[in-house]
Amino acid sequence: VSVDGGPPQALSFQGDFTVTGADGRVVHLDTTNVRRTGENLAVFPGTESVFDVIIGLRDDILGEGGFPDVGLADRIQARLASLERGQDTLLGALAEVGSRGATFGRLSDSLALFEVSLEERINDLEGTDLFDGSVEIAEAESAYQAALAVTGKLSQLPSLLNYL
Repeated sequence: VSVDGGPPQALSFQGDFTVTGADGRVVHLDTTNVRRTGENLAVFPGTESVFDVIIGLRDDILGEGGFPDVGLADRIQARLASLERGQDTLLGALAEVGSRGATFGRLSDSLALFEVSLEERINDLEGTDLFDGSVEIAEAESAYQAALAVTGKLSQLPSLLNYL
């Protein structure tokens, strides 16, 4: 038995058999019911990239994988199932990217509205006419002086305590 072109190991029929691939990955096989010899493709879902699956599919169709034609349909079905899983993963990632893009769009719109609001406030502050501002201050000061004068006059009037 060999994995990914790693060194072949003699098969043991005692149950759990461990095979180490060329890249250091370890595969555990249950060999208790093995009845024949030959070459078979074992695919572990989620371990292959979409590009590896496409290359493997091409090799299977062209007969370059070194496998006999006996299980070709099963190998192609396994590769197509891997492609479908890859497609589902890709569609999920695209949905997440779309969601994030929509969030950034909403944030951009909010920032644009905030910028317009700030510009309006700046224009209001900078656009105050100096003459109008000084007239309003003078009017407020006159009203204040009048209120003080009235308060002073009221304090000179006899109070209820003066009569008691």
